[in-house]
Amino acid sequence: MFNSGREDVFIEKIVKRRMGTKDFLLIGLYVLAFLVVLYLVFLFLPYLFSFALLIVVGAAYGLYFLITRRDLEYEYICTNGTLDIDVIVHKRSRKRKLSAKAQNMEIVAPVSSFDYKSFEKSNITKMDLSSNTAPERVWFFVTEATLKNKNERVLVLFEPDDRILTNLRRFNPSKVQYNPHRPIEG
Repeated sequence: MFNSGREDVFIEKIVKRRMGTKDFLLIGLYVLAFLVVLYLVFLFLPYLFSFALLIVVGAAYGLYFLITRRDLEYEYICTNGTLDIDVIVHKRSRKRKLSAKAQNMEIVAPVSSFDYKSFEKSNITKMDLSSNTAPERVWFFVTEATLKNKNERVLVLFEPDDRILTNLRRFNPSKVQYNPHRPIEG
C-alpha cells in the first residue's frame, strides 16, 4: 500500500449543547400536554378506571422521553481530513448528522469573519451543530452533503479545536482560514 509519508490522524471532540429558549418552550408545552392528559384521565376516571394507571404511567414516560430528547451532545470526529459529526441524545443514542471531506469544503472560517455574513444571507441549508455557549469559538464551513436523500449545499456551525482545524487545513490549505500561530481558545 502506498504511504505518502503522512501520519494517520484521529481526533475526537465532544461539545454539549446548551438548551435555549426554543428548548424551554417545547419542554413547557410537553408539561402542559401531560397536565391536560392527567386532567382528562381524572375527569373520565369512572369510565377509564381500569386503564387510568396505565395511561398516567405512559404519559409520564412520554414526558420523560420528550424532555430528555432535548439533551444533546455533538461529537466531532476528524480522521485524515474527513470530519464526521454525530449527535448524541441523552447519552442513549447516536446518529450521524454529517460527513464532510476537507477537500470538498468551500470555506472554513470563524463566524466572526466577513465571509460568514455573506453565506448566512444566502439561500443555503443551515445546520447549527455547536454548543450555543461560546460564540467566539464557533466556526462554520460550507460543503455539499446528502440530506434527506438529496445533495444540498449546507452551512454548518461547529466548535472545532486547534487539532481539528490543523487537520482540515492540511487537506485544504487554501480554504481553511486558520492560522496555527494564533490558536483558538478551547
